[in-house]
Amino acid sequence: MNNTELAKGLINSNKLKEAESILLGLEDKYSVFELARLRQIQGKDIEAEKLFLKTLQISPEIKGQIESDTNLELARIYARQRKVDLATQMYLKVTDRINSERNIYKELGNLYMQVRDYPKARDSYKRALSIFPKDIDVALNLGIAYRMLGQDEKAEELFSALLKIKEIRQDKFMYNKVLNEYEILLKREYLESHPSQIMNTITNRCNIGCRSCDIWKDSNWQQNEKRMKEVVDLFPYLEQASWLGGEAFLYKGFEDILEEGFKYKNMEQTILTNGLLLTKNSLEKLLKEKVVLWISIDAGKKETYEYLRRGASWNKLCKNLEMIKEAKESRKSSGNKVNMKTLYNAVISKSNYTEMMEMLEMAKKYSFDRIRFQPIFGTGEENIFLNKDLKAIKYIYDLLDLLKARAEEYEIEVIFDSLFPTKEHPIYRDLNMKYVENNNYSLRKTARKVVSCMSPWKKVVIDSKGTMRMCINSNDYLGDSEKETIKNFWNNEGMQTYRRCFGKLMGCSGKYYKMSFSGPEDVLDDVDTDIDVAEC
Repeated sequence: MNNTELAKGLINSNKLKEAESILLGLEDKYSVFELARLRQIQGKDIEAEKLFLKTLQISPEIKGQIESDTNLELARIYARQRKVDLATQMYLKVTDRINSERNIYKELGNLYMQVRDYPKARDSYKRALSIFPKDIDVALNLGIAYRMLGQDEKAEELFSALLKIKEIRQDKFMYNKVLNEYEILLKREYLESHPSQIMNTITNRCNIGCRSCDIWKDSNWQQNEKRMKEVVDLFPYLEQASWLGGEAFLYKGFEDILEEGFKYKNMEQTILTNGLLLTKNSLEKLLKEKVVLWISIDAGKKETYEYLRRGASWNKLCKNLEMIKEAKESRKSSGNKVNMKTLYNAVISKSNYTEMMEMLEMAKKYSFDRIRFQPIFGTGEENIFLNKDLKAIKYIYDLLDLLKARAEEYEIEVIFDSLFPTKEHPIYRDLNMKYVENNNYSLRKTARKVVSCMSPWKKVVIDSKGTMRMCINSNDYLGDSEKETIKNFWNNEGMQTYRRCFGKLMGCSGKYYKMSFSGPEDVLDDVDTDIDVAEC
């Protein structure tokens, strides 16, 4: 056995350090390919991409399995980076493997779905299904593509057939998923399917008092045990459960609830936390699970952090971030996969907008997987968007390209959540929440912000003190978890009203946004919609 084969065996056995030490001393195309594969396993896509390309350059004439494997792995890297043209180009180079590799057209379909190219998604799924007709995931996604294209009869035929399959009927998660998509197709207002996503505020208690948050000012509420049991009973049907506060780790028994969730492999759990209460014991449990640890920091410097997040300690934060980084690296070096992802969350305001680059550098320093910039809400002086601070908005606008390029270099996913999604379509939001009585729903404001939104059929949001709505972007509180069950809320009058109105939106064609852009001043323009939902 030569050294490359030995290293390959070590990679397959998750002995990554030993494999790396062998491969770094080799330079042939086979060893470079294995080193690229190792980097990919480590989550270092940019380095892996360079090595895969080097594999092809070492011997341009190489044919057969290694060339095919290289192109396929490059396709997957480009797909994760949403580089659609490059990914498609590489996928199409390996279609000769389709008889043994169903994932080629399946992955291509998934890529097109992500970028909302539904015709190409449909065509890719059809080809995958023609070769592997029993692939349930492909059939379901093909049905969704048909629905998005308005080919309702074909979608209904697929969904109906799936619901009759014994394997699906015996799987709570999959049956609920198919039934839910079928009910969306039919635009049903009263649902038999359960929610697939929940955002659950479990307490408004917090160990600090942030200037961008008012929840902690009346911090004496936590979700009652009866309602929490209802949430846990939904676990078999959920794709995502998000835990919010206050500070979620202050909820008594929270770690037991997380562990119960770990039993359901289809469900991802997101924890919104300030990170100050994390311990080594809790971290060890999270590392191996399908978890996104969403750490709110809002600064790139000690002074700003401790000003905005009153009562918090920068030194304590950095100590905990170092603990997380070391724990991730230790698990990887021992050959174990780190399933937990970390997200650096930054609420952009008057006091911190000039520190966005420092925040990215900090995300790199502590090996965050993602960084998310979002605008501050509320009416205070910190809200540079509502207060039309053009100097601050222009500063952010001018920084965008550099931030994106640097984040790509660091292999950190960057998310501009309603800050500036793209330079062509900048949006700022002022979603001050109000309690709406007598079913007077502010549907016009909510609906205009959503294209093909499925939230009324999929989501439940429970806010601080237990009020409920269908989406974090909705202005309307539609229920109260202190007074009614989640089951009753799911089909109450407010939720059915939203489904009826959003069902009308789903039946409309064309663009929902009227937007133009020439510079940062346009961020302050109001956005209207082509669709009038006042009659709903």
